[in-house]
Amino acid sequence: MKNLIKLASVLFLLLPVFSMAQDKTFLKKYAGTYNMLAAGQKATPISDKYVLTPDGKGTWTMYEVSADGTPSKKPTKVLGTWTASEGVINLSFSPPGADGGHGGEMLNEFKLADGVFKAEGVVLKKVVAKAKK
Repeated sequence: MKNLIKLASVLFLLLPVFSMAQDKTFLKKYAGTYNMLAAGQKATPISDKYVLTPDGKGTWTMYEVSADGTPSKKPTKVLGTWTASEGVINLSFSPPGADGGHGGEMLNEFKLADGVFKAEGVVLKKVVAKAKK
């Protein structure tokens, strides 16, 4: 019985180490450039873009839209972090401006389904580089 308790204690203490190793595996697996799109929407040059690196850091590039619907010519870049687990990407980016229209409604947990990461009608779709001819 004592050996079982010792083994359980050791495994409990190793759990965070194992968890971090798993996180790094998924960070490497899911790292890349993603467009954030409404379900069914096609990516455009001004679609929100997330570059997620294997070290858990990322850059969100967006083109803010004025009240008349005109997109800004200059993109806004926001630095943030991200985590991953099996079939899940969690984004942690602070949007610009308290009332910039990207605040409380911002989604952060995307689950893999049908080859894309989804959350409430929004998808993170990995950008696939086109082969040069």
